[in-house]
Amino acid sequence: MINNKLPIYGITRVTRHPRLCGVSLWGIAHLLVNGNLAALIMFGALTVTAMNGMVSIDRKRRRAGDGLWQEFAAQTSRLPFAAILAGRTRFEISEFRAWQIALAVALFAGVFWLHGIIGPSPLWALH
Repeated sequence: MINNKLPIYGITRVTRHPRLCGVSLWGIAHLLVNGNLAALIMFGALTVTAMNGMVSIDRKRRRAGDGLWQEFAAQTSRLPFAAILAGRTRFEISEFRAWQIALAVALFAGVFWLHGIIGPSPLWALH
């Protein structure tokens, strides 16, 4: 028998558009700390594009009339953790592999460290 369900597993429990959500959060964070026009144009454009991408994908999938998408959308959300907080799904740490968590932490730490070398330190507010 074929499994006729979209996977609500791991990161899709947190957000159904993990990459676009990440770009949006990155853009918003940089908009909050950069006040010049170039930053506004660059980070604003990336944030708007990513957010519009989430809406566009959802609209196209909904318009396709796929009942699987309706069920998937009802149990997930664009906004991180919103479906979990609303009780539409639950967070299952066991669905993440140890290497995935370790890799995510290592990449974040590496980018955080590198950011302070090639640009302003992300910890500028603590100085």
